[in-house]
Order: sequence, then structure tokens, then C-alpha cells
Amino acid sequence: MTLLRRAVSILPGALFALSLASQGSATVPSGYFIDPKQAVADRPMDRVEDEGDFTLAIHRRYEGPTELKLLSIAEATYPPREILIARAIERNQEMGSDSARVPLWWCDGLGVARIPYAVTLGAIEHYTNLTDRFRAHNFRGRTAWS
Repeated sequence: MTLLRRAVSILPGALFALSLASQGSATVPSGYFIDPKQAVADRPMDRVEDEGDFTLAIHRRYEGPTELKLLSIAEATYPPREILIARAIERNQEMGSDSARVPLWWCDGLGVARIPYAVTLGAIEHYTNLTDRFRAHNFRGRTAWS
């Protein structure tokens, strides 16, 4: 799957979350859910670590509190587990043993090899924590390779 195709497949979830939030009291379609803690969690607008072996750049762009709220809801909206699990089974992919305990944002892979399906706060935190560990030259541990 090309990078462009992956980016396009992420868009429907984000667009759905934006349309949901703009409708005010709309209901969430079956299987999707908005993590209420993540919807109100503090997020840095920008974070850049551009020196060293491993770099990180996060840029959130919004104008005003309404756009911030929409972005927060989009990052807190998770796709239906059943869709991601069915996809993994159909494609003979592995999601990892930790997929049973958390909201799913990835569609394949373990640890460093996870392939995101949705850009959620969980995904951003996963890659940020992984990058921070690698920047500290800590390549060991369950979260890195499993």
C-alpha cells in the first residue's frame, strides 16, 4: 500500500469526526466511539525535536476554539474494532496481543512496525513515546518490538 493510499484511508475517520462535531448533538454510528478523556486532553500545538538520530515534528493547525474542539474530537474518534479485526484476518495480518486492551487505531503490525488506520491521540502518543525512547537510545522493551 502506498503512502498516499494510507493517507487517504485515514481521512474518512477524521472527516466523520469533524462532521459529527459540527452537528452538535449527533449520535455516533455503530462501532465508532469518541474517547471522552482524549477529547478534552491537553495537546501541544507544536512539538519539534529536530536534532539527533531520531526526529519528531507535530504541528496542529487551527484557528480559534471551535477548530481546536473539532481537532480534539477527530483525534479522539476511534473506528469500529470489528472492521479492523476483520481486515486483519482477511489480509492475514497481525495486530498484537495488546490489541484486546486498548482502542484500536492501527490495522497491522507490532510495536515499531504498526501501521496506523486512524490518526488518533492514541496513535500520536504511541509514536511520540517510541520516538522519545529511541532518541534516548533505549531500544529495548515490550512496547518497542511487540
